[in-house]
Amino acid sequence: MISNKVNYSKNLIAGLMLVVLAFYSMDAYSQKHALEFRNNQYNKNKKDTIIIDFQNNIFRDSDKLGLIKQFESLEASHQEELINKYIKVATKVNDSILFDIIKTRIKESLEGYDFCIIDSSISLEHPSKNVHYLSLIQIEMEEVNYFDTIFGSNPSQMFAKEITGINLNLWLSYKQASSSSSSNNNDNNKEIIFYHSNGFYPYMYGDLVVSNGELYAQYDLEETNPNHFYNLAYKNSGLVAQYFFNFLMNKYVYQNTEDEDKYYYSIDPSTKTIYYDDEPFDMFEVL
Repeated sequence: MISNKVNYSKNLIAGLMLVVLAFYSMDAYSQKHALEFRNNQYNKNKKDTIIIDFQNNIFRDSDKLGLIKQFESLEASHQEELINKYIKVATKVNDSILFDIIKTRIKESLEGYDFCIIDSSISLEHPSKNVHYLSLIQIEMEEVNYFDTIFGSNPSQMFAKEITGINLNLWLSYKQASSSSSSNNNDNNKEIIFYHSNGFYPYMYGDLVVSNGELYAQYDLEETNPNHFYNLAYKNSGLVAQYFFNFLMNKYVYQNTEDEDKYYYSIDPSTKTIYYDDEPFDMFEVL
């Protein structure tokens, strides 16, 4: 039920990617540690280990439900009735399919960056500083309703239609494994919540035409359907893996340069090329 959804705030702190500069133009000091982190993943004795957990917590939401006063305090049966009434697309999505897409894609994408991936059911007796815990803790299918309008040659001529757009929202929890060799276990053990969202917002493309004295709207519109949620699940999960690689790489650079390196780094998923900028590349929101 939606009433059980954790109310994570969405305070954006990550900057937008600006100008992408080729990595080879950087000075040697800046290149060293980012490249070192990437190359460590090719070495079985140095690569980072990700202990990963997937929690099947899937929720549905709509901006229309937000207009209902005290929705959260309604009885579960009444909530379910309103969800089925006002949520048009997400209720048709198969939760198992969506979850499997996200789970498989995140795991395969992280393996594609040459991390060692271990299921959370496996316990490590002596985790090192290269061991990280990553957990998918919440998935939300969100619908957003809005009107799109087509205008004719006469300002009084118009056609308006309500359209449903969607967001797929993911929350993840990160923790670095404690290590006896770590100089600051309190910082390393601190939980960080990542939030990532991506959406699909269709619009009409067309004109108003007159036929037999009647005004008609002729337009193309790819209306939202469950497949768009599945597509977003695949896309978002690949981005989550890329952003997590970026997060660990920048963390590695920070720790090994004592914050002297002021650049941010990102990896290209296809070529494994490393880029840099003076603004963060990854688009996680950190809560």
